Amino acid sequence: MTSIVLQNNIHEAETRIRLCRERFAKNLDLSGLCLDKIPETIKDIHSLTILNLSENHLTRLSDFSDTLPATLEYLDVSYNKLPVLPESIGNLTSLETLNVRCNELMELPEAIGKLTMLNTLDISYNRISVLPESINTLPLEHCNVRGNNLQTLPEKIAVLARSKSLTLFGHMERIIELTGKNGLSNAFFLSAKSHIEYVAQKLNITPIQAVLFSYIVAEYDSTPVSLNDIANSIDCSKIKLIQYTDDFKELENRRFIRSCSNTNSHWSYNRRTTYRIPREVTDALIRNEEYQPVNQSNLSIDELFARMERLFEQCVKDHEISYEELSSEINLLLDDNRRLDFVKKIRGYSLPDNDMILLLRFCHYFVNINQDELDIRCLSAMYDCQSDFTAHKRKLKHGDHALIIHGFIENTNSDGFSDRESFKLTDKIKNELLSELKNKMPHNSKDIIPAQTIQEKNLFYNRKEADQIGRLVSFLNKDSFREIQDRLIQSGMRTGFACLFFGPPGTGKSETVYQLARQTGRDIMMVDISQTKSMWFGESERKIKEIFTRYRSFVEKSTVTPILLFNEADAVIGKRKDVSSSAVAQTENAIQNIILQELENLKGILIATTNLTENMDKAFERRFLYKVEFQKPGLLIRQSIWQSMITSLSNDDARELASRYDFSGGQIENIARKRAIDFVLSGTEPSLDRL
Repeated sequence: MTSIVLQNNIHEAETRIRLCRERFAKNLDLSGLCLDKIPETIKDIHSLTILNLSENHLTRLSDFSDTLPATLEYLDVSYNKLPVLPESIGNLTSLETLNVRCNELMELPEAIGKLTMLNTLDISYNRISVLPESINTLPLEHCNVRGNNLQTLPEKIAVLARSKSLTLFGHMERIIELTGKNGLSNAFFLSAKSHIEYVAQKLNITPIQAVLFSYIVAEYDSTPVSLNDIANSIDCSKIKLIQYTDDFKELENRRFIRSCSNTNSHWSYNRRTTYRIPREVTDALIRNEEYQPVNQSNLSIDELFARMERLFEQCVKDHEISYEELSSEINLLLDDNRRLDFVKKIRGYSLPDNDMILLLRFCHYFVNINQDELDIRCLSAMYDCQSDFTAHKRKLKHGDHALIIHGFIENTNSDGFSDRESFKLTDKIKNELLSELKNKMPHNSKDIIPAQTIQEKNLFYNRKEADQIGRLVSFLNKDSFREIQDRLIQSGMRTGFACLFFGPPGTGKSETVYQLARQTGRDIMMVDISQTKSMWFGESERKIKEIFTRYRSFVEKSTVTPILLFNEADAVIGKRKDVSSSAVAQTENAIQNIILQELENLKGILIATTNLTENMDKAFERRFLYKVEFQKPGLLIRQSIWQSMITSLSNDDARELASRYDFSGGQIENIARKRAIDFVLSGTEPSLDRL
């Protein structure tokens, strides 16, 4: 290097030092200036806490007590040629991070043990063969000793070396921690280099993308993350982040993040871009795997509809994608699967995109949710602004929408009258588009739980409950149930079986239904009570009727009679109300009358669960042939539950927990799950007191 260049670098260093001193700055970056010694004027910066001297030509360090301020918290002298560290390093008692990576150190001074605040030490890739025992006194949390000639390690370092290697989340967390006092400075990129490289290589993205993505992951908690959120967290300006627009865009293209424009008004200048983490990306990160976008080429017709269902959910339910993005994604999905007859027919109609998306929403509801009717509100939910749906709404109501004119959809009928705000696919289109799916639809529904998909779970009952459940399993056994039904038919009696499980929350009512279904090979059709309630007159009654109509169809198509499960049925089996009190009471009574009538005509198995029985209508009590009361588990049962949920518990510990706390099985399971999560996050098992 010429003397002119060296002089220029020294001048540059002095300029940075002067500006730092005049501005009372805490961060001084003198990296990459080829300095062969530390400028003495640094000692005049009394506010200095961060000093980066990496990538210079330092071959010796003068006495720290004369050169560096005692306020220093972060010192980076990596990528130099230092053979030793002076004993006076012990004077830097505020030091929290010391990076001497890639030098020529043969040893560390004993005085390093005086750095009582030091929690991060990087001495990797030197020539050190022995570490001083004083290092055991340091409060180290992170220590990198790779690339040395160490034969043995002090106890403290050995413990850190044995610690579980960092996961993808762990490396992201370290990136966030190391950014804290450095922003997006060179000092940060050097100190966090190994963690940034790990994330970048694992996800196959650039280093700066790894940093930006780490911050979005750290800030995202179901609420979209804005540029302001990221800037505040990194402690840098929004203008600086805008420089990385292309990197944010690339993360979007790779499907790691999704952007969405939020606005509190109709004016465009109030819009701001925020970012979300798609659920499948989070799942991949939890598995410590690189996220691979879902393959959507060469799908079967079932896989196509499953993918379409996820896209509609992302738009309508999760609000992860806009209507425009939904349209784009669906078009890509169809293009990637143009060999399917369904896609050929849809494309063959040559519909405008907006009309095609509406038609596909009808198909999605019919196939995936097994719901034949959609109203105006359900259709409008896809659109970001309701004004975008206004033209469709007007034409649908007036009957001159293209999908109605060309016979794709038609109005539904209620009591012989056409409903101008409710529509369904025409029979012609169902047969033309969806005939190959008709026999599969019940099992595609989200509310159908096939018996073979239910995982076995060991349940613990009090003696009385165990006897009743045992008899119920015998009764619902395929051969026994068929024989009993044949005898009832011969005697001219009703063949339906209605059972009620009642008791406090968390006592295993719902899980017992699942295990009964698994043991007897019966699928479950789940009823979400909340979905049957509607503010619209007559709609709740229609939904209840539709449930039983679907169940009858399901029974006919099943070789083994499925179970119709009304979970948490308190809201529909309570005492009937005075119809003169309100319209709501009238609707609820109408729903109960429908259910009572359906129970009379039931040709299948209905199980209802409820937490309350005091308020049950007497008419429902008579309809339930079999009733099982679930009580909180006794002492011995609680002990068994504790040991089944936390297998590492000793008999004494399980007995102590069972004696001390009168928990239900559900409460014990929640505690066990929380303990498992804490163990994953901290790496240590929580004590009994923490449980």
